[in-house]
Amino acid sequence: MTEKSWNDADLLSHIVDFVLKHKFLYDCPNIKFLSNNLWERIPRSWLHYLEKLSNEELNSFPFQKPAPNCPKTLLKFHAASNEIFTRHFNLCLTAVLPDSLSQFTTSLIQTNASMTIKKRHEVENLTALLMVYCKHYSVNRIVDVGCGVGHLISQLSRHFKVIGIDCNEKFCQRARKSCVSLHGCGDLQPTLLRLFSKLNRNRVPLIFTVPCCYHKMSNLKKEMSHWMSNEIKRRCISCEVLPVTALRLACQKHISSWPSSDQDREKHTKNFISRALLECLYDRHNDLPPFPCRKLNSHLEDMKNIGAKLAYQLGMDENGISRIDRLYRMIYADQEPYFAYVEPFTLLQTMMQTPLEMFILLDRLFFLREHGCSAHILSVFNSKISSRHLCIIASSS
Repeated sequence: MTEKSWNDADLLSHIVDFVLKHKFLYDCPNIKFLSNNLWERIPRSWLHYLEKLSNEELNSFPFQKPAPNCPKTLLKFHAASNEIFTRHFNLCLTAVLPDSLSQFTTSLIQTNASMTIKKRHEVENLTALLMVYCKHYSVNRIVDVGCGVGHLISQLSRHFKVIGIDCNEKFCQRARKSCVSLHGCGDLQPTLLRLFSKLNRNRVPLIFTVPCCYHKMSNLKKEMSHWMSNEIKRRCISCEVLPVTALRLACQKHISSWPSSDQDREKHTKNFISRALLECLYDRHNDLPPFPCRKLNSHLEDMKNIGAKLAYQLGMDENGISRIDRLYRMIYADQEPYFAYVEPFTLLQTMMQTPLEMFILLDRLFFLREHGCSAHILSVFNSKISSRHLCIIASSS
């Protein structure tokens, strides 16, 4: 029997169902994992199965069919997440690059020692893509909004007239003549798409935009500001507002980066637990002054000594240090049985990342189409190198 193909609306429907069913994986900050007993919201059978997996088995879980003794409800979660990922991957593949892209057999960018491997990969791929599309649409000028230090426009300037715009004045110092200042951040992509939908298509025929930092968008508590497309607004989920925690998860590392060494997995677990235990301590002792937890974590070797070290860093006397140390050790002993649930929880969240991100991007895709644009989503980077690898490309219909 031939498998039924999905269009973008079908994919959106499945994502909406999946996202609504698994709110418990994204609607609360991870730092509350212990203090709010977030692990209690995960089906107990899931935790009992996942906590027994070795690191190698955890690494392979998202990509392989689970063992026969896997709980049926977890199997359904696994299958639904994988199907969304596969369908999203296939839909992105349908937006194939023009055949002429294969003509580039040599590097399109000049070597720049200041570029990281990740940045070079992004600049090289996006330059190749822009070269082809701009030739097809007879475009000779490119505006790079949110240009940063100008790695991309410095390469594009070899082939086009370029203008770089960024909100950070320091980024513009090296290219003063061609840059102006503009605030971007999490609102940048939706703002650009709204502007593009109103512009004269003869003057601005193309837009390429790779998003990030969804959690930094403004107006996040207003439903009508939250969603862009009528396709979303007519669905039951339109009355929902994705919390900042969901938007933050949507811009976390791609699932292809999930596999990790024993050492890295242990380090992640330790950092997660350390921060969660501090949250428990501050909940119990809410008169403690705030302290930059990242700075504290960098000085820790033994999680059991966090209370004493925190009190010392806060300048407490010996009695205060002793009191905080005792309280912290009591919290540690109470919460230790649940430490084993951290990596299973992180795994489940990782399998939510692609559905959440595609939910956001499909809303923007439908918005463009509703405004008469031809629009699609293309994977333009290797997701293991650059997790934000999805580019919305829109043009006149």
